[in-house]
Amino acid sequence: MAKILLWTSIGVFSALGGYLPMLLMTGDATIASVLGSLAGGLFGIFMYVKLRDAGYIE
Repeated sequence: MAKILLWTSIGVFSALGGYLPMLLMTGDATIASVLGSLAGGLFGIFMYVKLRDAGYIE
């Protein structure tokens, strides 16, 4: 259960962290959602690798 909450929170923060800055920079919600999703996905992968290397994830 803790892992589900961890991954849900990482996913939500990755999506918002990718979407909101793109929306502010471009002013267009469609472009922001596409670019924000890509940036959020890359951030999620980065966080997974960091947590795995630190030993939090088997």
